[in-house]
Amino acid sequence: MTKLFDWNEKQSRLFIALVVLFIIVVYYLLRCRYVMYNGDDAWTLTRVYHFLNTGRHEDTIFRAIETEDRTKYFNITYNYIFGYFLHLFGWTKSNAHLLCNFFMVGASVIWFHILKHLKFSKEICWLMGLSMLLFPAYYGTANLVRVDPMTFFCASATMLLFMKERYFLSSLIFMLGMESHVMGGIAAFYVLPYMIYKWDHFFKNPKLLLKIIGLYLIGILIGVGYYLYLHQDVVSLERLNHLLVSHKNKGKELPSYLITYFVQPEWYMHVWEFFLLIGFIATYLIKKVFKHHKFVWLLLISLVISTFILSRPNRAYMVFVFPAFQLLILYTAEHLKILKPTFISLLVIFALHYGSFYWMHRTYDFEKTTTQLIESIPDKNIPVVGMADVWFAAKDHKFHLIYNSIKDIPERNIPKAYVVQNDYMHPDSYSIYVEKLAMENGLTKDPLLAKRRDHYLNTIAYFKEHYDCKLLNSFVAFEKDSMLVWICEE
Repeated sequence: MTKLFDWNEKQSRLFIALVVLFIIVVYYLLRCRYVMYNGDDAWTLTRVYHFLNTGRHEDTIFRAIETEDRTKYFNITYNYIFGYFLHLFGWTKSNAHLLCNFFMVGASVIWFHILKHLKFSKEICWLMGLSMLLFPAYYGTANLVRVDPMTFFCASATMLLFMKERYFLSSLIFMLGMESHVMGGIAAFYVLPYMIYKWDHFFKNPKLLLKIIGLYLIGILIGVGYYLYLHQDVVSLERLNHLLVSHKNKGKELPSYLITYFVQPEWYMHVWEFFLLIGFIATYLIKKVFKHHKFVWLLLISLVISTFILSRPNRAYMVFVFPAFQLLILYTAEHLKILKPTFISLLVIFALHYGSFYWMHRTYDFEKTTTQLIESIPDKNIPVVGMADVWFAAKDHKFHLIYNSIKDIPERNIPKAYVVQNDYMHPDSYSIYVEKLAMENGLTKDPLLAKRRDHYLNTIAYFKEHYDCKLLNSFVAFEKDSMLVWICEE
């Protein structure tokens, strides 16, 4: 039976149904609108598309020209799953986002059962699962084409299977997550606090511990064999060592995604989350809630430690540690007997948060714009120059990406090209103003947004100055701003 708070079963089911309806509406209305532009969508799918067409797993358009080795060492399983899904339903950004949504829904169901197994209340189990689809840390992941949704799903499944004593299957899913992305290793930091929480069960039973180690070793060996089979053409100890060394954070200004999540380009999306977390962490400590259900703080400590060991300062990785913060919020609220008003307040915040983004971006229709762009560049023998999202219309053309790390376009032999101009993606925004202030005060040496904007404007200006450019088409893409399609010849 499902009875939440002081409601009867009918009222509880109605509440759950209304929250699910709210989630569906939010996901539908903000489809390809939440963040109008993120290069990761095309960065990921160009590799998948290239892999399905050539069998080569490599970065095709995003690596800087000085990068010698473009080979990718992970996520071939991901390539097959996303590649065949998009081959069947169409190579659109919205379809790719939809598959990411499915993985995140699966992860939310898994966390519902994880907390149920740990004997948290029905309220916390349901609210954890529902809000996992609404907190921006998850919502942003569900609406961005990266490997993270699949990796998070695998890591979550690894933990649940371990708790259900399916150790061999748990180890196989763990290795599947590792093959999808090195961040799949986060699963170990989910399992470890559970083992500590059940210390007597695991560590005072040598036979069980040896059984788990044995089954996990067999699963890991099979996983390693699977990895080597998929990557046999490219993998070597030298390459793997280079990969690990190159991803260390030497010289990084912000060494942890716990920091970058709140301060890098989309910082304004997460300001309220920052104060929410600070407030509840302080309450958790001041009210000594940590004296109850120690799994809450065990998970939190484990995942905070993981940010130093798996030290990759990409803000997108916040999804892997946010379950600890989310659980702390819900458990603290329940302990203080304010869970119902807290969750209803969160729903109001979510409505305001996503409602504001819908209102700001309501005139932007990515799929419609892409269709118009496809019609504007009919000759597939002519290459296309544009920002990353242009690739969705130009995937069957030779594509030259405008991106700040790619500085050799003037040196390339491009006698003729379609040049796509979409200045509305690079406004002189408040975030750029903040970056300039940070530079002036010595807080950063890497103004990401300003750097990207300047490079884009300079590249468009280069073609207009050195080529004979004629306007082929112009159509409104966002508010009153238009996408311009030029044909440029030397």
